[in-house]
Amino acid sequence: MNIWLNRAMWAAIEVFRAYFEPRRSARRTLSRTDSEGKAFALILAGCLVLFCAQIPDLVRMSATAGDDLPFAGLATATIFGAVLLAPLVFYAAAGISGLIARFVGRSISWLHARVSLFWAVFAVSPAVLLAALLLEFSGDYAAFALVHWILLALFLMFWVSGLIESANAGKIE
Repeated sequence: MNIWLNRAMWAAIEVFRAYFEPRRSARRTLSRTDSEGKAFALILAGCLVLFCAQIPDLVRMSATAGDDLPFAGLATATIFGAVLLAPLVFYAAAGISGLIARFVGRSISWLHARVSLFWAVFAVSPAVLLAALLLEFSGDYAAFALVHWILLALFLMFWVSGLIESANAGKIE
């Protein structure tokens, strides 16, 4: 139990640090994530937080639709997509980014390509959760388009920082 608590605390602190020094945070994450199991834990945790960010919207959709769209059905479909399908899409995107990096002459290991993307998803997920909660409390859906663009820029900044640090590590599997 103590080791899981230590890992959770490390992850929480590292996500906080990522917003202030993304490359250094990516470097530390790449050095600590040395196995496929740890990489998978990153993407699964990130996808679970992203699912939690969708719950307020699901409740609102279910309430406005009445009996036609029950919350249980919406939540089941959403968790299926977030936990089973989204990681597969992220694995494919990480593979493509690794191929592109090799095509342009950067030596990035396949594991580092995955960890870079998975870390970006995990690091941006608390911001997505906060944005979703603020949206539901404010109800200003027009302003949320701007928030989506900011979150996308934040995600891309984390991902590119991880890829740059992966290339600096210079490891090929």
